[in-house]
Amino acid sequence: MKDSLDQILDDMLKRRLRILDDIRIRATLLRDVCDNLISKLENDGPDAYYSINHESLDHARRLHKACMELSLMRGWIDRIRKRII
Repeated sequence: MKDSLDQILDDMLKRRLRILDDIRIRATLLRDVCDNLISKLENDGPDAYYSINHESLDHARRLHKACMELSLMRGWIDRIRKRII
C-alpha cells in the first residue's frame, strides 16, 4: 500500500508543477489581453469595436479552474503524506 501511495504522491507532485505552469501561462495571457483592452479604451474610446466574444473570459475561467485544482490537490497531497508517514 505504501508503494502505491508513494506513486500516487509522485504523480500528483508532477501534476502540480504542470498546473503551476498553466497558471503562469493563463495569468500572462489574461494580463496581455487586459493590457490590450486598456490600450484600446485609451486610444479609441467608445468609437472602437468591442466584442462580446472577448477572450478575457476564457482565460479567466481557465485560470480559475487551474487555481481551484491546485487548491484541491494541496489538500489531497497533505492527506497522502500523513498516510505515508
